[in-house]
Amino acid sequence: MRSRRLNRSGYLILIWAVLSGSHALGEPAKHTISKSEVRSASPSVTHDRLKEVVWDLFKQQDYRTKKTPTRRLSHLFLDTKTQGTHVHGLCRYDSVDVQFEPVRPNEKGPGVPTKAVGIRSTSHFLFRAPPAREYEDLAQPTLVSAAQCAHVSKEQPFFTAASEQEATEAYRIWLRLLDAATRESKLKLVCNFGSAEKALPCAQVVASLKPDELSEVEACDAPSYELRCHKLYAGDHLITVETRGYIYPGPPPGEIVSAQVDTLIVTGDLTVD
Repeated sequence: MRSRRLNRSGYLILIWAVLSGSHALGEPAKHTISKSEVRSASPSVTHDRLKEVVWDLFKQQDYRTKKTPTRRLSHLFLDTKTQGTHVHGLCRYDSVDVQFEPVRPNEKGPGVPTKAVGIRSTSHFLFRAPPAREYEDLAQPTLVSAAQCAHVSKEQPFFTAASEQEATEAYRIWLRLLDAATRESKLKLVCNFGSAEKALPCAQVVASLKPDELSEVEACDAPSYELRCHKLYAGDHLITVETRGYIYPGPPPGEIVSAQVDTLIVTGDLTVD
């Protein structure tokens, strides 16, 4: 192996390269910003800094296709890089739906100039390992999963949720439900199946579902303050689960009180590009 000695000018060039590749001494680091900077810098400076910081969230995407488009640009989906969360093993990325409208109304065609008019975001979550405890017992003050999540493929079975807390709580309920159905424990289950599943026992259908089939969770209104409600979407099933709330003294929180399984009618429209 050959070695090379640097003279004084070589060291100066090396130091300059390192500093220019990151940031000069005394200047803020790239892709970061602080509240003090936001509250003290001029609006134009903050605007430029925020463009840099926020855009660094997003992963470069290739929108090219072999098929020639026929309609104007109406939507683009931007995905962030996969990030860590405050829960060990819980990974996250966000997808942003950017809506576009033509600069000159009623113009059509793929070459029509358009401008962005709105955005809508959705958060996606994936547990690399099942959460062992409640969110309050798992959450850390800093992001703890960054190294584990950086290279997780988005082809993995992520599910959507409004927050990492809701994702954690609902996923624990989901696993508890599948376990109870598999063990055929005393569980209040009501099933409204489609014709293909009507002849099957309710618990058997729930037990046949796999953890990675969960695609979406959302909170719902519980019938009383003592209960909590979650809607869990898995395949073509919607499962509404009621669990015990945090009431003291009383049964432990998270205990499943009831679950209702409905078969969804999935429809789709052919989108013309």
